[in-house]
Amino acid sequence: MSLTSRALAGVVLAGVLGILGEWGGSPAELPVWRVVALMLILGLAYEWIDARRLDLRAQLRGNGQLYLGRAARIEVALSTDSAREREIEYLPGLPDLVAAPSQVAATTVSDAAEREFRVRVVPRRLGVAEWKKLPARVKGVLGLAWWPHRIGVEQGLAVVPDLLGRADRVGGRASDAGVTRRSLTGGGLELQQLRDYQPGDPRRAIDWKASARRGNLITRVFDEDQHLEVVVAVDAGRTSAVSIDGISQLGHFANLAARFAELAVRNEDRVGLLVFADRPLVSLAPARGAPAVIRIRRALAGVACQRDESDLVAAMLQVRRVVRHRALVVLLSDLQGRTATSQLAEAVRSLRPTHMPIVAGVMGGEVVALGNAPAVAALDPYRSLAAVEYQRDVAANLARLRRLGAAALVARPDDLVAQVLRHYRLLRQQRRV
Repeated sequence: MSLTSRALAGVVLAGVLGILGEWGGSPAELPVWRVVALMLILGLAYEWIDARRLDLRAQLRGNGQLYLGRAARIEVALSTDSAREREIEYLPGLPDLVAAPSQVAATTVSDAAEREFRVRVVPRRLGVAEWKKLPARVKGVLGLAWWPHRIGVEQGLAVVPDLLGRADRVGGRASDAGVTRRSLTGGGLELQQLRDYQPGDPRRAIDWKASARRGNLITRVFDEDQHLEVVVAVDAGRTSAVSIDGISQLGHFANLAARFAELAVRNEDRVGLLVFADRPLVSLAPARGAPAVIRIRRALAGVACQRDESDLVAAMLQVRRVVRHRALVVLLSDLQGRTATSQLAEAVRSLRPTHMPIVAGVMGGEVVALGNAPAVAALDPYRSLAAVEYQRDVAANLARLRRLGAAALVARPDDLVAQVLRHYRLLRQQRRV
């Protein structure tokens, strides 16, 4: 409870009247200050009972689904069963899955006036979480005090892997402009079927002779000359919990895997998933189409960082058991450390030459910044040297993996997806898989 200025004025008034009564020696049986104090106490008791009976509710607008790392604005509607307009102050407390600025907000609400507030959030971790009860306080009907309250939100929040961005759909950045997308209609080598024309079919795919015979437009559909099998292997071991630019390494890998699967099925490729730590946690055989993307996204939404060291060799042996034919294996793991490097090399050797591996890692911008930062404090030179040594280790590991025949790369989080997709498009274009 927090008294308002009105209640404090009543307390001061009762005190002053009590002092004046004592000094004046009033013979009254019931001094005036006691009347004022009794009225104040009764008013606070009434407000306390009313505040306990008050029902404040919050309803989350939309489906409560957010995409990892993508800033979003969520809307919450506040309502109450009170016919009177009530003043409330609240703090938009959010689940630990998201990051948002915390600041106290004030509004009025009644059963006839529903209020909405909007919060800009950045999802930081995959998972489903119940919304915390919003800490709030309600001003009493007599205006004597603010009474603490908890507002429950009826719907939880779910953070899922991000979707394929618009830039990735059209071929990525300007540097990727030379890699063209394949057309499934009218662009293959072997005629598969003839079907009725559909809006969006290219003009070159129209079979004019068949169209003239039937009296309506007919489209030629060719069978693609290349269908790949792709497995995305995601490292969820101990090092995946490292935070890079506000999101765990596993979160960056999950976003990449989900986007990669979406692009692969657009190319009619079969895509599967392996999430592993010291043992395989999720193993999905390659499949084609939207159902494959859906099950991969569902699996990724439920992954969590493990405390055990990852066994990359065992994970790649699991890939070889799942995939019988030559496939493209995208391995997402930490690329720093001698133990990790040795296991990565053994993992690549276990895949080659049957399969074509792409090994990708993520490096935060803070590492690069530390390596180039000027020394100000006493420990700054050591931090800078550690960052430089880290980058050298990663570069040496990449060179070693490339000598073993893998397409190895490391990129910053905002460039990781584009880099991996560029390698994927290049390998498809060069028919190296």
